[in-house]
Amino acid sequence: MRNWILAALIATGNLTAQTPTMAVTPDPIVECNEAGLGRARILWDAPDAASTLIRVGASDGTPMNSATSPTGAASTGDWVTDGMLFFLIDASGKVLAQARANVTCGDSSRSMLPLAVGNQWVYQYSSRQITSDYQTWTVTRSQEVDGKVYYVLAIDGRENTAYRTAASGKIFVKGPADPASSERLWLDPGIPQDQSGILQITGAEPEATVPAGAFHNGNRFRTGGGLEISMGVIVAGVGIVSRQTGLLAGSSGGFLNGIELVYARLGDRTVYSAPELSFSLSTDSHVLTLQPGKVTNCAVPCYFVACGLGPGADPPNTFKPCLRARLTLRNTSAVPLELMFPDSRIFEVELLRENGQAVYRRSSGAFPPEQPKVIYQQGETHYLQQVPLYSVPNQPIAPGRYTLSASIESMDGHKFTATVPVLILE
Repeated sequence: MRNWILAALIATGNLTAQTPTMAVTPDPIVECNEAGLGRARILWDAPDAASTLIRVGASDGTPMNSATSPTGAASTGDWVTDGMLFFLIDASGKVLAQARANVTCGDSSRSMLPLAVGNQWVYQYSSRQITSDYQTWTVTRSQEVDGKVYYVLAIDGRENTAYRTAASGKIFVKGPADPASSERLWLDPGIPQDQSGILQITGAEPEATVPAGAFHNGNRFRTGGGLEISMGVIVAGVGIVSRQTGLLAGSSGGFLNGIELVYARLGDRTVYSAPELSFSLSTDSHVLTLQPGKVTNCAVPCYFVACGLGPGADPPNTFKPCLRARLTLRNTSAVPLELMFPDSRIFEVELLRENGQAVYRRSSGAFPPEQPKVIYQQGETHYLQQVPLYSVPNQPIAPGRYTLSASIESMDGHKFTATVPVLILE
């Protein structure tokens, strides 16, 4: 499975940390084969180790790879089970780090509260004192308690609660700071629903319109007790899209506060947002080992060794490592965007060393020179570009940290830029 998400330990630069680290991505694994087995990518960093080895299931379990560098990434096949442990071992057999795979086969993204590390919701927040402030909810990490995996939700950077979704679809909640604290039922989407849930579904909501857009097939909910009651709309696969809290009686009764969804980033594929114009850059991998069978080979044909298909020797010039870059211009407003260009070149892609030196630069486009205008209607427009990672065939570029940069600049003053960090391993 193509992994478009870079684990936080790499994205934040923790690859240079002195404490050995290890991670299994994606978290959770939701795509499985017919046997219910998933595919993962293992990331590790043990800067003080001469060499490392990954073992599966136990510290003396089956090796996943041969002895390799102290920092790296490797992909499994379709054989990962829920709860499977991966151990990072040094040359002496010492366990440096371990990580657990969370496999939740099926479309867990359709949960009433999609739980995956990195998921984020941004709400417009209003109260009696504040109008149109913003509040950000982020799933910051996962934690395992008694064999159950919870996902910690932070509100404006402060960890608030931890949630887990059971196989039945029920969602449970507990405090993240105290592993011994008991969990409570947060929501039961079943029919009939468990009345002990903190949120109670009160009916269907055919369409809810908020700044992020119109959401269909939602559910109205109610929570709270006494004089303070919250009501809102929750949508499967999205989460809470609106909520209003008020006092039912008293001299200070009425509206207290409310939230409406403006933006949500859910996994690596689904994005909801308010009407906007944006530009993004993504690659098939951010951490690369430029060896045959471990990186995309842009040579055609690539025969056997360079494609990882078998032993032997390939003819010369058949290993040309590269990465695939995807540029996305996203227009979710109702107004088309018209851009004028001097010629057929729409975008430019550069690969830069840490010192800013360009090792690759290319301008490209997608229309004849006699039609230098592009109209971007509502939706997404994608451009794909192969970026060579070699100076000449069979000679990959040097290991190190690079920056992949992409831009679209029109004659009428519109300029869009985006960058992605790229790490080339030894």
